[in-house]
Amino acid sequence: MNFVALDFETANNSKASVCSIGIVTVKNNKIADEYYSLVKPQDMLFDSNNIQVHGITPGMVAAAPDFPAIWPEILARLDGQLVIAHYAKFDINVLKAVLDAYNIDYPAIQYMCSWLISKAAWPDLPTYRLDFLANKIGFEFKHHNALEDARACAELMLAIGYENSNPSMEELSDRYSCEIESIIPQVSLF
Repeated sequence: MNFVALDFETANNSKASVCSIGIVTVKNNKIADEYYSLVKPQDMLFDSNNIQVHGITPGMVAAAPDFPAIWPEILARLDGQLVIAHYAKFDINVLKAVLDAYNIDYPAIQYMCSWLISKAAWPDLPTYRLDFLANKIGFEFKHHNALEDARACAELMLAIGYENSNPSMEELSDRYSCEIESIIPQVSLF
């Protein structure tokens, strides 16, 4: 299995308020690369509820790079890849929102949702929260740290792959009727 697991944390309810990102690259069923960065949000408005969830404060990101500064490193890891995220709708919408906020062109990526695949692979579980699933597969991590969450997502997909004799991501998608979706590259009008 080859894919890239992605996770964002946001400063507030705006999807463009990225304050951290974690990326874990899996090649041939093994973690091959990890990337983590704190990110200085454009508006620096932090909601106390978000801080309570992930523990990132304005002071922690005051000297961090903004999203455009780290975008080349992120793009190198995502462009042309199959991206996996736990509840991918959130993370893909965050990616699009922050790219829109800075008038950055969308990358060419395909993506799948580990939450949906988990529901199909293990239909009788009481919940499909990432922390519950990580516990199910015996993976310990610090929830709501972007890199730790990306690692947990990667390990979850590897565990599902292992239970299915390590198929390709396309075969896994077919087996569990979980569509591989795409972000169409979009050229900024500005």
